[in-house]
Amino acid sequence: MKKKGPLLFILLCPFLLFSSEKMRVTADNVSTEVPLGWFAQYTRTPVVFYLYSPLGVNDTFQENGNLTMEENFSHATLEEYKALALEQLEALYTNFRLLADEGNTLTLTGNMGNLSLMQRQYYYLKGDAIYVLTLTATPETFADYEGDFSSIAQSIKIK
Repeated sequence: MKKKGPLLFILLCPFLLFSSEKMRVTADNVSTEVPLGWFAQYTRTPVVFYLYSPLGVNDTFQENGNLTMEENFSHATLEEYKALALEQLEALYTNFRLLADEGNTLTLTGNMGNLSLMQRQYYYLKGDAIYVLTLTATPETFADYEGDFSSIAQSIKIK
């Protein structure tokens, strides 16, 4: 019995090490960490970068994220910006529903054409710029990616 414990640890150790590894994505003055296997694409303002999850065998939608930036933002508060964003989101989606509005975060669902989506948006103020991180999945898979989404959002660093 005593020999099974160390053997089990040795067999599981590589899985434990690789499951927590992250990749740092840096673009301009912003960086974040994403799980290994995700794809990051750098673009120009207003979108700083796009993030894409790996495609699974049965995937019908590739979970993703993007970070946008608006400079010279000194004309509104974070709450005013979120209110404006909500108006735009309601116009963009059919069957729009706001699920949560907490601090710097909005969670919503809606349809784009025949595709049902769920998003979490994180708002960050830095100087006179506002950054919006939008993470998207289907309502059926959102919970599966919630840990990754939260980790990405919490690791955002703006210089």
